[in-house]
Amino acid sequence: MGRTDAQTAESSPRTGMRYQWRCPCGEPISGYRSLTFQTVRCRQCQRIHPVFPVNPLAAPTTPPPPAAPAQRPRPAKPLTHKRMAYLGLAGFLLAVSIGLLVMPLVWKSGAPRSAQANSDTNSPRSIADVWKSAEAALSEGNFEESVELFRMIEQESKRTTPDLDANQRRQLERRLAQVLLLADLTWLSLPEILRPLPEMSDRHWQLHFTKYHSGKALLIDSDLFRDGAGQIQVDLDLRTAAGPIRVMWEQVRLLQELPLEKPQRWLFGVRLDRAVMDRNRTWTIHLQPESGVLVTDSDLLRFLPLPPDAELKHVQDRMRDIPVNRVR
Repeated sequence: MGRTDAQTAESSPRTGMRYQWRCPCGEPISGYRSLTFQTVRCRQCQRIHPVFPVNPLAAPTTPPPPAAPAQRPRPAKPLTHKRMAYLGLAGFLLAVSIGLLVMPLVWKSGAPRSAQANSDTNSPRSIADVWKSAEAALSEGNFEESVELFRMIEQESKRTTPDLDANQRRQLERRLAQVLLLADLTWLSLPEILRPLPEMSDRHWQLHFTKYHSGKALLIDSDLFRDGAGQIQVDLDLRTAAGPIRVMWEQVRLLQELPLEKPQRWLFGVRLDRAVMDRNRTWTIHLQPESGVLVTDSDLLRFLPLPPDAELKHVQDRMRDIPVNRVR
């Protein structure tokens, strides 16, 4: 057996092969292997650890060759005026070459399409096709797309040679006005809008009206007439627990143009503006002046929150002869 003292083992001839591990007690143990078997005693717990001799047949380790000295980077050539001119000319020629290659493709794909678009825009056939697409979107309940297409017809017919006669223009104005109404129509009646008023404070109700109802289109199906003072009266029960409600029907220009000498049933839409309490603590509902629209097209009744009513067809026939529903 070899010597059992760690200091004695460390003083043995060094062969260049170092050993190193950690005793179970945590004390690090290290040293150099010798040509003979030896033991090492842990300084902490006095445990004896065997150290096997070095293999005399192992190939001697040779140190790695020294790294080659780093080469100094070659200084970049300064950009002289001559070199800059060459680079600029090369870039210009490259851009011209790319342009010559791409230009035929762009012309081939874009020019005919542009010519075709202009031809379709200026032709009566194009307006008929757009009108057909607008009606298809309307039949699916896509009011926003239908409005966009009808406005396109309106703009194109003004920019180019008139392709619509007076009757078609009037039909376009009526159709667009009614589709605009459907696009922003609230499904609540005016009494339903006023129902939560008694349960809210004045400020709360005003903010509620502005947030949920201001700018919305409201459908009215009621009898209208002018009283002895010339005020427009609508057959709606607007009494609430908070008191009577006043609606400024006179603000709507459409209603000013209607023949209201005697009570008659009308189907129309207006847009709500704001709710204001006057000095007598009476709520007044203001309406947008240019928002009045007569609902004259019978195919739109299925989109309205109304029960089936055979009389409505006669009401629409009567309203259709009135020259209103201008889109402003």
